[in-house]
Amino acid sequence: MALTPNKDKSREGVSGDKFEALGQLLIPDNNKAIVKVDKFTSINIERIQQITGNSINCVILDVDETVAEHHGEILQENIEHIAMMVNMGIVVIINSNMKATSRYDVLKEMFGDRIIIHCSEYSKPSLENYEECLDLVQMHPDNTMMAGDNPLTDGGSYKAGIPFAQVTPIPTRSIKNLHPKRIFQKASRSFYRALSDHFDFLYDRDVIREKDMSFGLRAILEGRLNRELLSSLDFTEHRDLVQKIGANHIGLLNALEKIEQELFKFEQQGETIFVNPELEQNVIDGQFTDADNLAGILYGDDVLKSIKGFEHVSELIELHEIVVTHLLGECKRIQEIISSYQA
Repeated sequence: MALTPNKDKSREGVSGDKFEALGQLLIPDNNKAIVKVDKFTSINIERIQQITGNSINCVILDVDETVAEHHGEILQENIEHIAMMVNMGIVVIINSNMKATSRYDVLKEMFGDRIIIHCSEYSKPSLENYEECLDLVQMHPDNTMMAGDNPLTDGGSYKAGIPFAQVTPIPTRSIKNLHPKRIFQKASRSFYRALSDHFDFLYDRDVIREKDMSFGLRAILEGRLNRELLSSLDFTEHRDLVQKIGANHIGLLNALEKIEQELFKFEQQGETIFVNPELEQNVIDGQFTDADNLAGILYGDDVLKSIKGFEHVSELIELHEIVVTHLLGECKRIQEIISSYQA
C-alpha cells in the first residue's frame, strides 16, 4: 500500500481553493461531468472507454459518500467493485480530504501496493492535489478519471484536465449531518450538481448515464456520426445531405435511446439482456452496414409508436437489433454521400 507523504493530515473544512471553486463552477466548462450515475458500482470502465474512445488506465477515487457513508466504512459492494478495477489492471488512487484511517485496512490486506492512498498537504479541489496524483503514476489526464460525489471538490479534477465521473451521494444518517459545516457542504453540493444538470440541458452536453453503462450503443453511434462524419461537413454540404436523405438518423437515434431505457428497466427487474455481440462490435468499430441490404427505410417515429405495444423483453431486444442495423445503414449512406463531396 503506497502512502504519500508519510505523514497525513485532515484536509476537510474551509480552504482558499474551495472558496475559489464556488465562483469557478458557475462557468459551464468548469462544472461538467462526463459520467453521471447513481452508484459507484454502476461505473463500467469498458463501456466508458467504448463511448469516449479514450483508454482509462487510472481511477482517482473519493471515499466519503462515494464508496462509504460520511466518515464510515467502505461498503462491501464498493470494495468488490474496486477489486474488479484493480484486477483489470487499472491503477486506483484513493483521494480523500479526510485523514487516512483504519477503514483503509481492508484495502491494504486485499491489494497491497496495487492501490495508492494519496495523503497530500493539498486539499481537493486544488490543482496541486490532482497534479500529484498524475505524477504518482506518470499518467496522462486523458487516461485518468476522477470518481466522486461533489462537483466542488472532486469536480476540481477539470483543472488538471482529468474527466469527472459524478456519483449520487450515499445517504448518511448521522448526528454529524447537523453540523453547520456539513449543512454548507451538502447545500453547495446540491446546488452545483443541479447547476451542472442545467448546463447539460442548456448546451445539450453528452453525458454517459446509468442506462449507457449496460447498452450505450446510441451514445457510441451518435459519437461516431458527429466525430467521423457530420463534423467534416460545411453548411452547404450539410444542407445538401439533409435534402438527399433527410434527418431520419436523428429519429432513429432517439428511438434507440428509448429502447435502451426500456431494456434498462427490465435489467433492473432482474431480466438478463443479451445484445447481439457482433452487431455491437460493428458499432464500436464503426463498421457501417451496406444500406442496400436493408428492406426499406425504418422511421424513428414508427419505432417509438410500436414500443408502447411491447410487453416482453425479447420483443424489445429484437427491435433493438433492427434499429441498430438500420442506423448503421443510415451511417453508410451518409458516408457514401460525404465521400462524393471529397471526390
